[in-house]
Amino acid sequence: MRGADRIRFRGTPRVLEAAVESATGVAGAHPVHVDSLTAGARGPVEGIAVTAGADPIVRLSLPSGTPPGTYRGLIEFDGAERPVELVVEPEVMLRLLPARLVFEANPGERVPFELSLVNVGNVAAEIRGAYAFGVFDVAGSERAIGKMVSGDATTEQRRVDVFADAVAEEHGGLVRVKIDSGSGPIAPGATTDLNVTIHVPDRIRPGHTYWGTWPLHNLRYYVRITGRPAGERRHEAQS
Repeated sequence: MRGADRIRFRGTPRVLEAAVESATGVAGAHPVHVDSLTAGARGPVEGIAVTAGADPIVRLSLPSGTPPGTYRGLIEFDGAERPVELVVEPEVMLRLLPARLVFEANPGERVPFELSLVNVGNVAAEIRGAYAFGVFDVAGSERAIGKMVSGDATTEQRRVDVFADAVAEEHGGLVRVKIDSGSGPIAPGATTDLNVTIHVPDRIRPGHTYWGTWPLHNLRYYVRITGRPAGERRHEAQS
């Protein structure tokens, strides 16, 4: 091993990887310690070098908010001190609280919620003013399969077509999300309150439960809606 050779890592703060020439060729896990970082990254940083024959893969983790950029420091690997270069890439990582929405509503109802949005990534994320996503009846797949195998298909209609038609019938339509307040950029490490209005599709049926995910950058936020009889208005968020 040539001690002066710089080890170059690349990845997001959670996982940076580098291929390093092995000194021993012995497979196993070797502790890694980075104790000198520049440009604002916080140390020390602990990692594990996973050795596989002569080509070990070294994996490191940095604080999640470490900004994108190139960092240099030192690492202790197999008992020798080596210079390192860490190329940190941008990563959008959002969290919404509560962790999911589960509520009951009438078809076509507009339901308000207050949510907390946390940016645990290392770059700012832009929150738009409106979103939309589809929902599907939780028992829809089972019913669609039942129709397919029940023998309803004619010689002109294949069973796969029966299944496709049945699946389409179980789709609850598009849920529309309006961001009443809290839209715009959210900085790394920041938390903001989102006031949202969820417009429940007209297609949902009373007594049926539907689920879908609201795509928000990296996040796929789980939403579950049960249709209520007309005139009854009650909803709740569950974590």
